[in-house]
Amino acid sequence: LATELADNDEVLTMDLKMPSQKMRGKYEKHRNRLLFTPFQRVEARRVWGTETPIELFLLQALAKEGLFPQCQMLIMDDGATFPSWYHLWGDIEFRHSRGLVTEADFFFETERIAVFCDGAHNARRKQREKDAAINQKLETLGIQAVRVLGSEINFDLPKSLARVVEAVKAAGKNGPKTGEV
Repeated sequence: LATELADNDEVLTMDLKMPSQKMRGKYEKHRNRLLFTPFQRVEARRVWGTETPIELFLLQALAKEGLFPQCQMLIMDDGATFPSWYHLWGDIEFRHSRGLVTEADFFFETERIAVFCDGAHNARRKQREKDAAINQKLETLGIQAVRVLGSEINFDLPKSLARVVEAVKAAGKNGPKTGEV
């Protein structure tokens, strides 16, 4: 990433056949400011389907390994899965229906693996109990839950990635899970 521009003459531009030299000068000034201004704030940017920076980091690491899970998948109590609230929230009947078990951050459909990127709130006793109940329900549906702590993603991304990759590979070797709907 550019942190400074030593000389505007280092920037390669092409002649866009602007009608005047003044317009060309304004365009080049705008282009240089847009493309070569040093970043003042470096932080994660939301990518559709990832709700938090920890999800984005893990998703990028999975992609680097050639793994492309579905993001934000709703898992119902009959084992059916649907793409996130983004698609279904507009359906008033669905919005008020029963049967939602959880929304997985990432879902490997063929392998039947739900990945959760757990933040600090997941350390609370009540949330741990809720997560354990969700894991149990998913297991009865033939879906393996893989929970990865956000702090682990932040401080040891390779370890987090290895846990998910290992689960995906193991599921691939073992074939479809029992109880698959």
